[in-house]
Amino acid sequence: MSSAFGREHLGAPAVLALTDMRSQLWQRLRNLLAEWEVPAVHASVFGSAARADGDAASDIDIFLVRPADIDEADPGWADRVDGLRSLVARWTGNEASIVEQSEQSLDELLARPQAPPVLRDGIDLAGAPVRQLLGRVHGA
Repeated sequence: MSSAFGREHLGAPAVLALTDMRSQLWQRLRNLLAEWEVPAVHASVFGSAARADGDAASDIDIFLVRPADIDEADPGWADRVDGLRSLVARWTGNEASIVEQSEQSLDELLARPQAPPVLRDGIDLAGAPVRQLLGRVHGA
């Protein structure tokens, strides 16, 4: 009896689905963010989830840039951010840690001497690419 594991093996769909979980999560997040009535200026995932070196207890770090004309307390915006946080937890079993910045506060972020971690390992999900948005100061 052969012990070869190929695509015809009964367990292959489950194994393939598990190996593709990260890209499925990125696609779900992209789809969700594309549905927002007020789109984010930028959204990306960074940290251990982006690097694929986290564990079951790691959170999913999301960098979110809110449009200049939307206040953090705006009920519609806050509901969408809370919904994003909730869906990430339901989809993955991991908490979402959302680092939210207003478009206006990007200059303060860029003024820091060290490049934001999202520049090192960010995976763009929506809006302007992170390297375009933040890289002009930190040489990314």
